[in-house]
Amino acid sequence: MEYHTYTTEMSKNDHEATTILLTGSTGFIGKEAVKQLMGENSDLILLVRSKLKAQATLQAYGITDFSRITFVQGDLSVSGLGLSTEDYKLALGADVIIHAGGTMDVTLERTLAEGIFMNGAKEIAALAEQIHRARGLRHLIHVVGFMSPYGKNATEVEGSIGEGSTGGTAHNPGDLRTASRKMLHTESAYEHMKFEADAYIRKHAERCAYPLSVVNPSTVVGAYPTGKQNKRVVSACLYKR
Repeated sequence: MEYHTYTTEMSKNDHEATTILLTGSTGFIGKEAVKQLMGENSDLILLVRSKLKAQATLQAYGITDFSRITFVQGDLSVSGLGLSTEDYKLALGADVIIHAGGTMDVTLERTLAEGIFMNGAKEIAALAEQIHRARGLRHLIHVVGFMSPYGKNATEVEGSIGEGSTGGTAHNPGDLRTASRKMLHTESAYEHMKFEADAYIRKHAERCAYPLSVVNPSTVVGAYPTGKQNKRVVSACLYKR
């Protein structure tokens, strides 16, 4: 199993009262993140496509206390995250951004995948930069698939692309282009754009000097500690195999 995590230096205030902007809150990992974060000293801003559907999904998952949750309706594939002026101002109030959003569908057409993942990455990065310049972003956490080929500074990790790949050195500036070309022919548009979004955010965080963690979970099919499975996730994993 490939497992790569890149973390920049974090603020010493990471465990203080926090306002967290979370994308992907109705997804498999996102729902569990919301449930656990509700037990912390945090206020949550959830970027969702439908407030009513999101609340219903979270309620079905066992989340009943919405007193510290604010829903903002938007879209990762739209300029400005598809947020109203008022909701964008709310998003700018976040101390921490957890970006775990994006349609889970390995059959996505390239234009759709690019809009969701690449445009989403650019919009989230732009928001992070604005917050960081105004008062210092405490942390951006990006949840990416475990097969992502990129390591620190968005360079290709040796042996991470394709079976039998020799990868490349982490200091060769051509590695990023080589990785992208390989993925274009060997991975679905869904995976390719997720990987490119990973690279974009890594490079942007380094340039703007805000704290970034990249989380590369392996295939997740059950919630801790029960192991309860999401049938849609299992089906997607079987399809991928």
